Amino acid sequence: MLLLARGRSRVGTRGISVLHLNGSLSDESVTSVVASGFLACLAQQNARREMANNIKYTPDSFTLVERDLWHPELPRFCKATMNSSYRVLLGEGSPDDEAQIAPIRSLTAELLAADCIVISAPVWNHSVPYVLKQYMDCVVQPNMTYCNTTKQPFVSGKSVVLVTSAGGASTNVPEHESAYGLVKAVFGRMGYDRSHVITIEGLQAPELREARLDKALSDAEEVASHVATDATT
Repeated sequence: MLLLARGRSRVGTRGISVLHLNGSLSDESVTSVVASGFLACLAQQNARREMANNIKYTPDSFTLVERDLWHPELPRFCKATMNSSYRVLLGEGSPDDEAQIAPIRSLTAELLAADCIVISAPVWNHSVPYVLKQYMDCVVQPNMTYCNTTKQPFVSGKSVVLVTSAGGASTNVPEHESAYGLVKAVFGRMGYDRSHVITIEGLQAPELREARLDKALSDAEEVASHVATDATT
C-alpha cells in the first residue's frame, strides 16, 4: 500500500512548482486569460523573491505542469476503479486492481508534488464543471492524498487558487454554497489549506466586461504576491 508521506516543500531553497488544472473550454475565455495572467504574475513574483534573497536562478525555479481536465484520456473514477481502490485499501487488491488504480496514483502524485494548485473553471449551475468534480473524485483518496487512519493530509500549508467567471453576479451567496467553497473544502482536505479566489462576474453586461477583466487581472497580481509569500513561510 502506497503512502505518500511528503512534507511541505521549501520554495525558498528550490523554487516553486505549480499544477494548473484547466477546466476552461477555450484558451480565449475570460477565465483562461485571467489564469494566464496570474501564472505570469506568480512567475515574476518568484523571480523577484529569489533576487531579493540572493538566490541563484536555476531552470527549476518556477515549474508549471498543465493538466487539461477536458482531455479524453484523463482518468475517470468509474465503478471498476472504485471497486479496485476499495480492495487495495483493504489489502486484498490483485495485480489487476493495482493496474486499474495506477492512473489515479499518478494523478495524486502529480498533485502532491505541486506547491500551488491553480484551477481555472467557469461557474456552471452555481458550481464547477463536471470535469473538475470528476478530477476531485479521482484525487481525494485514502492513503494516497490523506491517511485513512488519522484522516489527516500528507501535506499541509500549500496554496490553491481558483480563477472563476460568471455571466451574472453571485451576491449574497454563502461561501459554502459557492464554487469557491467547494474547491476550498475539497483541496483543504488534501493539505492545500491556503486558499484564494479570483472572480470575474457580471460578464453579461458588455459595457462592464473590460473593467471587470482589468479588476480581475489586478486581483491576480495581488493574489500572486500572497502565494509567493505563503510559499516561503
